[in-house]
Amino acid sequence: MIKTINLHQWWLTPAVTLLIGLSAGFLTYDVSADFAALHPIEAGVLKWILSWCWLALIISSALATVIAIATAISAPTIKSLEDDLEAATQKNNLIQDNVRNLFDGFLYHLWGQLGFNHENGNNERISLYIHDLDSSSFVPCGRYSPNPTYKKSGRPEYPDSEGCIAHAWKNGWHYVELDTDKRNRNDQHQAQYQVPKRTSGRFKMPTTTYACLRIVKAGSGEPLAVVVVESAVVGRIAESDLKDKLTSQHNYLSQLICNLYDYIPMPSNAANSGF
Repeated sequence: MIKTINLHQWWLTPAVTLLIGLSAGFLTYDVSADFAALHPIEAGVLKWILSWCWLALIISSALATVIAIATAISAPTIKSLEDDLEAATQKNNLIQDNVRNLFDGFLYHLWGQLGFNHENGNNERISLYIHDLDSSSFVPCGRYSPNPTYKKSGRPEYPDSEGCIAHAWKNGWHYVELDTDKRNRNDQHQAQYQVPKRTSGRFKMPTTTYACLRIVKAGSGEPLAVVVVESAVVGRIAESDLKDKLTSQHNYLSQLICNLYDYIPMPSNAANSGF
C-alpha cells in the first residue's frame, strides 16, 4: 500500500489538499433563515451539499494523514542519508586508490622494460597523465621512480597548453634534451614550452631529458593520455630505442585506461571524486 501511495503521490497530495480546502470552505457557509424562506429549493440543495462536505472533509483528512505517514515511513532519515554518503565516499576512495595502485604497478613494470635499474643513481621517473577534455588539463594518475623525492606528487592538474606534454598531445611524440644548467633550463621551459620560470623553478626533479608518448583509443584514435619518461641524465637512453619500447606498450596501456576511465577522477568531476 505504501508503495502504491508513493507512486501516486504526485497527484494524490494536491487532490486531497484541494478537497480539504473546498469542503472546509463550504462548511463555513451558513444558510440563513431569510434565504431559506425566499429560496427554499436553493437552500435545500445547499444544505444537502453541506451535509456531504463533512464526509468529504473527514475522508480527505484521513487520506492526508495516511499520505503523511506513508511518506514518513518511506523517506530515509538524515542519519541514514549521512551513513549512505559516508559508505559511498569510502567505496569511491577505495576504488580510486586501487586505480592509482594499478597504474603505478604498470609504470613500475614499464620502468624495468625500458632498461632502467637501481644501479644508475635512480635518476629516472615515469608518469601517466590522463586528459580531461572538460577542463583542458591533464590529471596525474600514476607515477613511478625509485627515487622517493622524484616520486612525490606534484600539481593536481597540468594545463594541456604547456610543457613537453602539450607537444606530445599535439604531435603524438616529443623528445628533448635540455640544458644541464638550471637557469638555462628554466629559460628553455619558458621560451619553448610556455612554462613560467616560477613554475619550473619549483620542479622537484632536475629533468634534462623528456620523452613523451600520446596514448590513443584503439579503433577510434581518440587521444586519451600522455606517458612521460624523464631522466636527470642526458643521453640516458637513445630516442629511437625509448620510442620503440614505449610504443610496444601502447595498446595494453590504452586498453587499461579505457577500462578504468570512468573511475578516474577529473577536475571537472572533482566534487564527486576527491582523488
